[in-house]
Amino acid sequence: MTPTRTSHPYMAPVCAAPAPSTAGPDPLSNTPSVASRIPLAYARGSKTFILSRDRKGAVVKNYAGRHTRYGGIRAPNLGFPRREFLAALAAAGLLSGAPARIRVGCQTRTYGSPIRDRAKLLSVLEDLKSAGYEGFETNFASLEHSFADPAPMRAEIDRRGVPLIALHLGAALWSPASLEKERAQIERVSAAVKALGGTHLMLSGRALPKEGAQEALARKAAELQRTGAELAARGLRLCLHNHFQELARDAEELRFVLAHTQPDAVSLVLDVSYLHIAGLDIPEFIRRHGRRIGAFHIRDMKGKREAQMGEGDIDFRAMAKALRDTGWTGWAIFEMNPLTDVPSRTMVGNARKYMKDVMQL
Repeated sequence: MTPTRTSHPYMAPVCAAPAPSTAGPDPLSNTPSVASRIPLAYARGSKTFILSRDRKGAVVKNYAGRHTRYGGIRAPNLGFPRREFLAALAAAGLLSGAPARIRVGCQTRTYGSPIRDRAKLLSVLEDLKSAGYEGFETNFASLEHSFADPAPMRAEIDRRGVPLIALHLGAALWSPASLEKERAQIERVSAAVKALGGTHLMLSGRALPKEGAQEALARKAAELQRTGAELAARGLRLCLHNHFQELARDAEELRFVLAHTQPDAVSLVLDVSYLHIAGLDIPEFIRRHGRRIGAFHIRDMKGKREAQMGEGDIDFRAMAKALRDTGWTGWAIFEMNPLTDVPSRTMVGNARKYMKDVMQL
């Protein structure tokens, strides 16, 4: 089949949350955000397409056939190397043989953070597997001991059957004084995520300075875009974690970041507990910004204090309905600090049961 140019709007990759049906940027514009992800598989309805390049370097769209909800593909010859086609489908989640869906993970913070003891971390993974979790996130320092030689630890993780979702770290990204050091740390941690089998990098920001806050926010958004584009080119998804400061004044800071970054570079790991504290409508936020949400951090709140799932004030049934209504897919990750009177293993077990029984996850 000869690749042909098209003016169809670029849609979200099939591994991401469904995009609105409204027109977006032209995929043939050769913009850096698109170019950084070539070849790229994406879906429109039940059809799968691949963005590639012709001999002159222009971006072209190739029809790859129809896909089923179970990931089946019937693809003709697309005119570029088979391994690139397979890599694009793998990145899009179409070679897994499983339908796109919400997967449930756990942040190991419930057992303490970081967990530097290797044996303890592996024991935690056994707890998570027993409770029914499908993946884990942890502070980068929990696995820092394996950065230089990740293969043995990855083998141990694989044996537990609870793969790494992401490593979490913090960075300001707006301060020229610390930017070089932060870039080096992000590079180091993201390489470890990839080597250890993860797919996401979770990044928490720092409070903006009181003076020059708007300029600092603009620098932060630009750096997030740069970093996210680089990570996307390596098959990793950058997710910005929110705390309360990003949600002040009707989520002014978070909305600025979303408006000044591209969906294929920067996503959110949305901590719903802070949305609740800020008085924001969680289901409405999902319906409005679902395409930009790569994962959720889920915990209940009683007032401004953490509570076990189902014992607080957050309406998780309404949240789950918004997820179903929008067709969102991605990681729903339970995250809660340890309690002195409840064993961590009990906490993660109770949370998983609640998410299954009440949220139908």
